[in-house]
Amino acid sequence: MMGSIENLETALALLASLDPKRIPLHHAQVIVFLCKQDGWCTYRTIEQRFDLTNASVSRILNSFKDQSPHRKNCLGILETRQDPNEGRRQVVRLNDRGRAFAKALVGLTENRDERLPVKK
Repeated sequence: MMGSIENLETALALLASLDPKRIPLHHAQVIVFLCKQDGWCTYRTIEQRFDLTNASVSRILNSFKDQSPHRKNCLGILETRQDPNEGRRQVVRLNDRGRAFAKALVGLTENRDERLPVKK
């Protein structure tokens, strides 16, 4: 399973290297990165992995949440909570819908006719 996700991550990185300003794949790259995480992940980890600012990571992750005060349409694939080790930080992970989407995205579902989960 991890080999398929890592291959997808490599392909996305290659595409992004063509012209990151015209092909903004960092949202997809962050989703793939979160798929590989075992548990919760800090914003800082994402910032360092993709060389992004805190503001950029915040915008990306806000678009993945169920709702955001600054966005009308959110994907509903991410959950957040306060970091138990550092109360001033938030940690994130894919929620059930996000993990189901990730499995479908990389073709890992056992039933190939299974549809992507629809937000309610």
